[in-house]
Amino acid sequence: MKIGKMFIINKVIRSISVVCFLAFVSCASTDADSKNYSDASISEPELLADEDSSLAQEDVIAVEPEIIPPSPEELYLEKLKGISLSVVSIPEKTPKGVSFSSPFAVKITDENDSPVKDITVIAEYPSVKKDGELVYTTIELTPDDDGIAAFNPENCNFAAKSQVKFYPSANGFETEEIKEKIEELAVSEDFLIQSDIATKGAVLFIWDYNELNKPTGNSYQMISSLQKKKIYNVGNAPVNDVSDIGKPKEYLYKANYEMIEDMFGYLICGTIKFTSPVEKIGDDYEANLEADIYALDMKNGEEIFKLNVTNTATGANWNKCVSKCKEELCDRIAEELSFGL
Repeated sequence: MKIGKMFIINKVIRSISVVCFLAFVSCASTDADSKNYSDASISEPELLADEDSSLAQEDVIAVEPEIIPPSPEELYLEKLKGISLSVVSIPEKTPKGVSFSSPFAVKITDENDSPVKDITVIAEYPSVKKDGELVYTTIELTPDDDGIAAFNPENCNFAAKSQVKFYPSANGFETEEIKEKIEELAVSEDFLIQSDIATKGAVLFIWDYNELNKPTGNSYQMISSLQKKKIYNVGNAPVNDVSDIGKPKEYLYKANYEMIEDMFGYLICGTIKFTSPVEKIGDDYEANLEADIYALDMKNGEEIFKLNVTNTATGANWNKCVSKCKEELCDRIAEELSFGL
């Protein structure tokens, strides 16, 4: 808050009196001259030394300071400091293509736990998937009389394992203090749309590699991990030769489509490789693996999923650490596929 200063000069009154008197005398002299009349008794007053126009320091008196009101930004920041957001409704996961059974909702309250309805809330959430990546959008929500801001996403025709984020609107202000306070107030919850892979099924073109970086065969651990997620309609792709590794996605899609068309919903391709040789560390062995995975929609060949993931595991011997590392890695891929296709 800014304070201005204002001063009143005490001696101005005396100066004005002198000026007025001189003006009166001057007018009288002019009038007399116009009538050829002169009065010797009238003479110009002399200014006394103590009536000099200079102002002494003691004649300057400070008055009540002017108060400048806070700016709109300051007022809004103070308003944000008095509120909090809490999640009141988060729906369970929904299958791909099916709307959520209930809305996503938050409640805004003040310091006294009373509802706040005059602050706009922003919801940020995934609205579509493009080239295998989720695209996020925002929507403005107006709280009701109970301070509750809610929405239900319109599009659920894609799989997603993400979050919806709620936070107050910046109200058009760009100050760092407001941005920091908004981030502090933000709350997030899970946003889950489950893939239809369990019903549509998939064929796999995923190859294991050895420590020498040579392909050794199809990843049967990947099939096993999918079946643990109750995804049973899966198997190896009909076009699945070692010579096909590294060929363009368009080739793999067309070659498999000619064999099975869209009997299966998805073609899942990729590799599982060692990032380093298995190493003995103390009494255990350690394995490090990396998977590069992508998936195509068998209806049109569009890439709708991609993932790069690594894993490290230890075991009492080579076989145990490698088996454990592969199982953990494939379980993670299966989980991602369940909410990614």
